[in-house]
Amino acid sequence: MDASYQLLFEQWRQVACNILKPLSVAKDHSGPVNVVIATEEHYFSAGDDYMIYQYKTSTGLKIGTFQKHLAPISLLKIQNDVLISADVNGLIVAWDINKKTSIAQFQGHQGPITALCFDQSQRLFSGGMDKTIREWDLKTGKEISNFEGHLGKINQIIYSSIKAPMLFTCADDDKAISWDLTKKKKSIEFSGHSDSVLCIFLDENTKTLFTGSADKSINAWDIKNGKLIRKFVGHSGPITHISVLKNYLYTCSEDNTIGIIRVKGSKKDSFVFLEGHQGKIYDMIVLHDRILTSSQDDTIRLWSIKTQSCQALYEGHLKAVTSMSITESGTLISGGKDSLVIRWPKVKLKTSSRSGSLIEESKEQKQQQTETNQQNQDILSTKIQSDNVTIWVNGKQYSVPSNLNIVEACRVIGVEIYSLCYHPRLHPLSTCKCCVVEIESSLNNSRKACACATQVREGMKIFTNTVSVKDQQRQAILELRMKQRSRVLRAKEEKFDHSTEFGKLLDRIVDTFIDNSNYAISVDLSKCIDCARCAQVCDRIQGMSVISFPARSIGAIETVFRTRGKFLSETQCIACGQCSVFCPTGAISAYDNTGDVLTQLKAKKKKLVVGIAPSVRVTISEEFDREPGTISAGKFVAALRLLGFEYVFDVQFFADLTIMEEGTELLQRLSDPNAVLPMFTSCCPAWINMVEKLYPELIPHISSAKSPQQMFGAIVKSFFAQKIETEPKDIYCVTIMPCTGKKQELRREQMIVNGVWDVDVSLTVREIARMFRDINIDWDSLEESDFDDPLGKSSGSGSLFAATGGVMEAALRTAYELQTGKVFQRLVFQDLRGLENTKKADVDFGERKLRVVVVNSGAAIHKLIHQFKKGEISFDFCEMMACPGGCIGGGGQPRSNINILPKRIQAVYNNEFALPFRKSHNNEKINELYEEFLQKPKSPLSEKLLHTHYTANQRHIEIQAAKTTDMFRFAMEGLNENNSVLVLFGSQTGTAEMAAIRITQSLLQFKIKARLLEMNSFNVSKLSSEKLVVLVTSTFWEGSFPENAIHFWEDLQRLTTRLKSLRYSIFGLGNSTYTHFNHAGRLLESQMKKLGAKEITEFGAGDYEDPDGYLTKLQPWIDGLKKAVARYATRAMKF
Repeated sequence: MDASYQLLFEQWRQVACNILKPLSVAKDHSGPVNVVIATEEHYFSAGDDYMIYQYKTSTGLKIGTFQKHLAPISLLKIQNDVLISADVNGLIVAWDINKKTSIAQFQGHQGPITALCFDQSQRLFSGGMDKTIREWDLKTGKEISNFEGHLGKINQIIYSSIKAPMLFTCADDDKAISWDLTKKKKSIEFSGHSDSVLCIFLDENTKTLFTGSADKSINAWDIKNGKLIRKFVGHSGPITHISVLKNYLYTCSEDNTIGIIRVKGSKKDSFVFLEGHQGKIYDMIVLHDRILTSSQDDTIRLWSIKTQSCQALYEGHLKAVTSMSITESGTLISGGKDSLVIRWPKVKLKTSSRSGSLIEESKEQKQQQTETNQQNQDILSTKIQSDNVTIWVNGKQYSVPSNLNIVEACRVIGVEIYSLCYHPRLHPLSTCKCCVVEIESSLNNSRKACACATQVREGMKIFTNTVSVKDQQRQAILELRMKQRSRVLRAKEEKFDHSTEFGKLLDRIVDTFIDNSNYAISVDLSKCIDCARCAQVCDRIQGMSVISFPARSIGAIETVFRTRGKFLSETQCIACGQCSVFCPTGAISAYDNTGDVLTQLKAKKKKLVVGIAPSVRVTISEEFDREPGTISAGKFVAALRLLGFEYVFDVQFFADLTIMEEGTELLQRLSDPNAVLPMFTSCCPAWINMVEKLYPELIPHISSAKSPQQMFGAIVKSFFAQKIETEPKDIYCVTIMPCTGKKQELRREQMIVNGVWDVDVSLTVREIARMFRDINIDWDSLEESDFDDPLGKSSGSGSLFAATGGVMEAALRTAYELQTGKVFQRLVFQDLRGLENTKKADVDFGERKLRVVVVNSGAAIHKLIHQFKKGEISFDFCEMMACPGGCIGGGGQPRSNINILPKRIQAVYNNEFALPFRKSHNNEKINELYEEFLQKPKSPLSEKLLHTHYTANQRHIEIQAAKTTDMFRFAMEGLNENNSVLVLFGSQTGTAEMAAIRITQSLLQFKIKARLLEMNSFNVSKLSSEKLVVLVTSTFWEGSFPENAIHFWEDLQRLTTRLKSLRYSIFGLGNSTYTHFNHAGRLLESQMKKLGAKEITEFGAGDYEDPDGYLTKLQPWIDGLKKAVARYATRAMKF
């Protein structure tokens, strides 16, 4: 049928199907859900975020969390009260479901676990990518036996005891095998497919084994003698699932169809195909007279076998539905790549009538929904937080997780809300105003709110499509378009003295708007819309506070304000580039070096050499719309050759070289009692910048080994230059890096050897992808190409440099063997893998225990350094990476979200496992380089070319680490004492929050106990039990309260209890050029007076128009507050 008719036919099918919606939706996972499994009492889900969650089947409420894995979990099995989980790093864990504790861990597989199976006793069988099947004692966790015979990845295991205990397995080696468990050996091989056997099914009634293959066929075998009984063909894609019920064979294929055929019918019988899914079918469940299938097209379908048509369509997932499970009573559970776990209306398992089935299910659905709503009400009435709340959006009722904001909730249910400033990894500030919605309120009928900063509440009624909402959204978009122009005009109209420092700065900004001063990051203020994403990532994720969001803005770049007019190069910026990853408009981007490279490519006067970093082969394909985690080294090399590079080398080779030099240095320090320990790694340029600018006292602790990028340049312009008989100055050396900081690193004076720079230019992934697109390279049609010799062969250890913990893991593998001369059996360090910010381990290192630490993200680095300087932590060796996740999350990588980093890091692990050798010192090309040229690690020539030194850089501002101080942590922990000052804040953009932090910190420094809370998180009815409260709030929009203070204000208006014993003080923040200047603060003041509370200071009116903004009024007000509290304390209480 033609495409148009096909579309109409599919629309008719969907109309004919009964559309079913979720009973409950859980959004606890932070990445794709790989597997779900259900029983009558509870169901479980597991996914890429390494987590397992347990839910109650009757309500959908979360009742447990299981956390042990350090890699994506791919499989779950249940037997009695034991849950088995397996991950892609080869770890299997047995859990006691009732106690929610680990019973045993099974380790032995080298790589991902791909199949699990129980027998009837206490034995577990597992299969993996390492081609083995292992038998385990479920009680002890010990391996009983190992079955070897397959030559490819194990795809499925089936246990049977028809006559004697048997296993049936299939694998990527094109065959299935039966195993005699009594004799512990192979029984029969079933060979006949021409491609991988992906699935098997054992019909114990007929003693027939069915095998489904990637060759698109299904074979039926006699299990007694291994003879082929029949071959079934008809599908046009690989067979992914098979099942047999009542003489019918049911199949699923990657051709998006379900096939049905009689097993014992005539050989002339052909398949009946059920069509309707618009993508690959991931899972299939065959019921009494129906089939359930889940698909890549985001849906689940219930098919009638009798009518061979779609009976029901389950809609609720936003991405592919990867797994399903159904209880004996018919409760269906599903999980998908959208991170959702959904509980659906019960399926009537035994019915002979399509219409009767639908009527009964509809009634049951309504009954269950009513029960769920009642349970939610009961939970709310007893003040217990429910996992799900009921909301209304545009008049329709939905059940959504309670921890979502309105933007997230609407996206879950399929209602699109546009937002420019919102990002799932950041705190919502609602600065762009594009996501405005209307919320019904019992006080004033309705109010406007920014959806990204408003959490859903039980019974909330939300409108996204009213006339006033649409008008507000259009106005917000117009304001964003005009923001850059108005910024310039506003700046020129101000009556500044242009002879002053600030006036000269203003002239500079208005005239140029571009800051390219630090050679790593480019700032174009003309594109800035003040969304404050950059400020948040700089402060909250990186802990640097170089960028902030000013209330009265010429641009959101902090260099204009807090650093008193200095360019970015004159600040404490460490060039990590995370701000550029989060910027939605391109106002902050990587410093553009593409023009320099294109000039050299066009001139062709020098030998053009390029090197590819370990992580960029994992991420480049994302720029061409491929699935995150797709390794594309060969295509990358081919594209670079098309661009015009003469030689393409692998920087992974130089990661191996770095390990040889750094590992040797570590051993020297460990053996020298006078050496400086601990030793820190030196690969990350942003980390080095941080040390030189903020922690120069740590310089002696830094390894002197250059980074792989700089070693690459040094060797290319020495060893390789000799090989090709070319002068070093005639080689133009380019690197493709995940990092903006590499652009700065190559400009360090220490990186000049014999009068030439090691590396001439570094490009980010985003830059090189732009160059590929500019010359119309077709990524899909590229043929794979190899790296050039002799600098193109690398080990698995070198590939690990792409991920946090990888440098440490690689160094330990080599340093141990160089130290002891023994083979290091432990290749995988689970404790050091994963995306956790700080990881620690003790490693057996010959005669001593080596204490190692791995840290990623700037904020985590600051925390560790403070602990180290205070003596709270000790270690011998530490890997530092400034970007979250390490190089896979670098500032030059493609933009990502919370679901992408786990896929990237798993791709790194999978790639490393597949490489032929996995230790740097086993790289024969590395050994040849030492034999021919360098002699040995840390030789005089190695010291000259491959090592460097660092110097303190005092041109920085002391970091304002308010949020990392012990005092602030004490305030946040709060201890809830009666004799303490309660500081409550309402903040929309974070400015009022910082003011509240300053106030709390000042009180603590003055030896006054204080607690700090968001207004909405405080129960207003408990105000009467407080003695002294400080209220800090900004005024948002046209006189409104910030989102995190609205409910506090509404409850305060309802309060009837008199507060005669309460003392209070208020500091407001606002802009005096607006009509409603400090309106929210004044409303609080008026209401507190009405309730009988007494004010102990004058109202603090912070004004963004003052010379130093709100700080002009804040510090004098704090001084007055401390005196007032002290006076009150002497009369009323002791602080």
